[in-house]
Amino acid sequence: MRKDKKSKKGRMGDRTRERANERKGAGGSNYLNLPEGVEFFKPEKKCRIDIVPYVVSDKHHPEQIEAGEPWWRRLIYIHPQIGVEQRTFLCPKTIGKPCPICDEYKKMKKDPDADEDMVKALRPKEREIFNVIDLDNDPEKVLLWEISTFLFGQLLEEEVRESEDETVGDFAEVKGGKTLTCRFKKDSFNNNPFLKISKIDFEDREDYEKSILEETLDLDSILNVLSYKDLQEKFLGSEDVPDDDDDDDDEEDEKPKKKKKKNECIACEGEGVNSKGKTCKICEGTGEASLDDDDDDDDDEPKKKKKPDDDDDDDDDEEEKPKKKKKVVDEDDDDEEDDDEPPTINDDDEDDDEDDDEDEDDEEEKPKKKNSSRRK
Repeated sequence: MRKDKKSKKGRMGDRTRERANERKGAGGSNYLNLPEGVEFFKPEKKCRIDIVPYVVSDKHHPEQIEAGEPWWRRLIYIHPQIGVEQRTFLCPKTIGKPCPICDEYKKMKKDPDADEDMVKALRPKEREIFNVIDLDNDPEKVLLWEISTFLFGQLLEEEVRESEDETVGDFAEVKGGKTLTCRFKKDSFNNNPFLKISKIDFEDREDYEKSILEETLDLDSILNVLSYKDLQEKFLGSEDVPDDDDDDDDEEDEKPKKKKKKNECIACEGEGVNSKGKTCKICEGTGEASLDDDDDDDDDEPKKKKKPDDDDDDDDDEEEKPKKKKKVVDEDDDDEEDDDEPPTINDDDEDDDEDDDEDEDDEEEKPKKKNSSRRK
């Protein structure tokens, strides 16, 4: 039993040592998938290095280098101190994909009330990765060097641009390359010390064999870029990623519309009363059109004006009645015509004034006389 325990303890110890060697000099980096045995270069105040190229494998290289061609660096973008665990993640724009943290950064940047420090913290930081050979300490091994562009790459590009020696730009060539003598100075930010490049000298170096490309690390394949959703979960500190829901907005403006009845009275619009609040004389307060109007619902209004021609026969019959005065007959004709025309104004006050001038003996015909007064 004791031998088994020792065996188990030994296996765990081996894994612990292997893990420690894998992370040597990496500072706990979790955004690079490194093969076993890869070591990092750690610069000193003065050091001599050779930057050697790698063969590009990314078909969408950020610097438009074609796959299969040699190049001397890999630009990356990171988001440090993200989520509850305050970890550093590669920004997906490193490989040309959208990033949830960058989306939030752009959104907050437009907000005048947003906290400036928080906005700045979300901004992606540019860094560079190199394959280098440390000539002062281990000239036989290729090391991996990751550093902020601000701390090294900016001055390197400035030297290449401003140098009168055009061969300076060939510093990373396998044949005809240059050795870089770098001088760093100490600096600090938020009480965190670091080294920043202050001067670079270039000198000719011995040519490397082309086989050196087989020893350099593929800087495209080691990148550990999370998907948009996975990175968003890390950023928010939860697996519950909010979804956009616009259903509530769509329902706000939806109100039931009043439908017009098919047999609605056109005079009072189905209300049963006129503009004065009195009973509609056309539908007699029902709000519905007469039976004749129902038959003509599908016809246009101009066709309704043909009815007065049909009513003339009835008027002639009424004129033949000896008991009725001609004056009354004429007013009855007006009543028939008025009933067929859709009224626009119901002026009942004027109707009452004209009704007072009629003969009191004709009390039964007064309602019709009120209708005849609507024609002005």
